Amino acid sequence: MVAAKDFVGVSFDNALSSVRGGHPSNLFYTGPTPAELRTVYSRGFQGITRPVPETRTLIQDFKGSMPSLYEAFPWAKGMGKGKALAPYLSLLHFDSNWGGDEAQTRGSCTVHSNTNAAMMDYANDAFWGETQWMGRLVKENVYRSRGYSGDGWSCYAPALYVGPTGKGGFLYRKSYESPSGDSVDFTEFSRATEDWAGRGRNGCPGWLEEISRDNKAKWIIPITTLEEYRDALALGFGISVCSGYGFSSSTDEFGLARARGSWSHAMAHVAVNDTAWAHSKYGGMIGMIQQSWGEWNTINGKPEGSPKMPIGGFYVSSKNIGGMLREDDSFAVCSVYGYDRVGFEAFDTVNLLTHLRNSTTQDYYKDRADSIATMAERALSGDEFLAI
Repeated sequence: MVAAKDFVGVSFDNALSSVRGGHPSNLFYTGPTPAELRTVYSRGFQGITRPVPETRTLIQDFKGSMPSLYEAFPWAKGMGKGKALAPYLSLLHFDSNWGGDEAQTRGSCTVHSNTNAAMMDYANDAFWGETQWMGRLVKENVYRSRGYSGDGWSCYAPALYVGPTGKGGFLYRKSYESPSGDSVDFTEFSRATEDWAGRGRNGCPGWLEEISRDNKAKWIIPITTLEEYRDALALGFGISVCSGYGFSSSTDEFGLARARGSWSHAMAHVAVNDTAWAHSKYGGMIGMIQQSWGEWNTINGKPEGSPKMPIGGFYVSSKNIGGMLREDDSFAVCSVYGYDRVGFEAFDTVNLLTHLRNSTTQDYYKDRADSIATMAERALSGDEFLAI
C-alpha cells in the first residue's frame, strides 16, 4: 500500500510532528530517525523545489556559463568505461564514519547532497597530496544562504552558491569568529547548527561568506547523460542529483535497491560499476547513491568487483540513473579549491580551461582517475591502508 501524499506543501516541522502523532511538543525532543525521514519524504514532503519562472533564466545562464564535462576534460571521454570506480574510498580513509552520521535533521537534503558530492573531489585531492585534509566540509553555512526560512531548495541553487560566481563557498568543521567578535561554532554537526542554518531569511553572515570564498568549486558541471555520469565519477567528482525517485530500504544481494515510491529529494552519487558483470546482471552500469539519512537501510551485499559501501549507501540501475538525470537538476561539483593547495594557481575562472588542458594538469587528473580505479581493486582485496 502506497502512503498518501499528504505532506505536499507542508513544512518539515509540521510533517515530522504529524508522523509523531500530531503533538508539536514532541518535535524538539530528538532529531528525526531514519525511519521518520523516510516516512516524511515518502508522504510527499518536498525537500527539493522546482524553479519558478523568474529564476529559469538565471539557471540557464548559470548552466551556460559552465563547460560540459568533455569541454573541460576532452580526454576523459570513455575514461570510466568497463571499470568499477569508488571515489568515496579516499573519504573513508580520512573519515571512516562518513555516511553513518551527520544525518539531516530537517528538509536540508539539497545541501547534504551538494556537500557530499563536493567531498569526493576534496578527499581525493587530499589523499594524493594536492591539498590539506582539514576535516568534514560544513553544510550549514550554505543552507543559511537561501534567503528564506522554510525548508526545501533546488540542486542548482547551492551549487551556484559555492560555484565560481556564487557569493559563498565551503567551510570545514571548526569555530569561526568575525573581527567584531561574532562567532559560529561548526565543530560538530547537530540539530542546533541545522536550526541555525534553517534561519535562512537572515542569510549567511557576510563575514562568514568572505571566509568561505577561499574554498570554492571552480566548476559546477551539469550532468545529463550516463556517459558523463560515469566519466565524472572516474575523475573523482561526486554528483548532486535532485529527482522524484524513491528507493527500497533493503538492497538485493549485490547492494542494489529497486525504485519504489517517490521522494522529492536530493542525493549524492559517489560510485559506479560499469563492468561486464554489471551489464550481464543488470543490463548496464550501476551507480551508487549516498543517502543523507544515516543508517536508514539494510545493505545485503555489494556488487561484484566493488568494495564495501558506506553506511546508508545503495546502488541503482542505469535505467533509474537515466530517469533521474532527465529531470535536469544534476551537477558534478568539480575542482573544490581546498586548503593549502600544492598544484593549482590562485582561483582564476578566466584561464581555467587553458589551465586544465595543459599537460601537467591533464596528467594529474589522468593519474588520479587511474588511482581511483586501483583503489577499488585494493579495497576489494582488503587493503587495510584504506581503513574500511
